[in-house]
Amino acid sequence: MGAGAGERARVEEMVESMHHPVINACDRLSLTALTGLFQRTHVFIGNDSGPMHLATAAGAPVVALFGPTELTRWQPRASHQVVVKGTDACDPGCRTEACLGNYRCMRSITVDQVETAITSLGAHL
Repeated sequence: MGAGAGERARVEEMVESMHHPVINACDRLSLTALTGLFQRTHVFIGNDSGPMHLATAAGAPVVALFGPTELTRWQPRASHQVVVKGTDACDPGCRTEACLGNYRCMRSITVDQVETAITSLGAHL
């Protein structure tokens, strides 16, 4: 997903690194269409964002990846979600839009952590 030119460039970079075909929906879905997609998805995996909260509200199983944002304030509160945090702490001066530590907190989230979260939800990829 994503929004705007900066996000579009990041999404394109991720799409190019994928080993399997993916559908790039960056800036292509309305909120109504996005909600409909989330209502039919097996699992949503994403960072603390508007789409993550929308997926939670739509009833999708959610693996929420948290970094510099305040977990106690922004984590989704539903039985069908699991929060994953990295092992490295963020720099104390980090904010969601400007990380002083190069998002090491997000980069330290492992594939194993995400796979464990998916399994705990009973979701299948």
